[in-house]
Amino acid sequence: MDNMDRRTGSERDQFELRWRTLNFIHIAILAGLGMFVFVVVILTKDKLSAVPEFSNPIFLAASVLAVVSVAVASSIHKIAFRPAAGNTNLRAAMDKYQGFVLVRAALVEGGALFSTVVILVTRNAWAFLPMLLCAAALAWFRPSRGEFERLTRSSNRTPGT
Repeated sequence: MDNMDRRTGSERDQFELRWRTLNFIHIAILAGLGMFVFVVVILTKDKLSAVPEFSNPIFLAASVLAVVSVAVASSIHKIAFRPAAGNTNLRAAMDKYQGFVLVRAALVEGGALFSTVVILVTRNAWAFLPMLLCAAALAWFRPSRGEFERLTRSSNRTPGT
């Protein structure tokens, strides 16, 4: 029997409210990034260069940060959801998942924001590449009930099983 099947009416209502809130926060993070990128595009549209400057240290830093932040965000579930002895109730599982989703989003958003600042500072359109990588990862890493079930099931196994 999974966590979703064991919920009582009140517990289910609380879960649904927290689920909607988590999705709203995720959409707000995406929208905030989108608004920031929009402002930077408006400010730099007439001054953007399409000449690659791959030797520019700030562009290299943005690229490395983007790749590392997406890689860490992709594997953070291995740290956040280590197997625990004993069962976790639905509220505790949601607390853990909510923290996990927010940390993962913050990691990727950091890479996207840094890359967007690089666009503003260098006026080089190539800096859109690491920003788009992070923005796509942020959109991909949306809260998912399937992921919630899978991660909470895996964390409820007894270590060594």
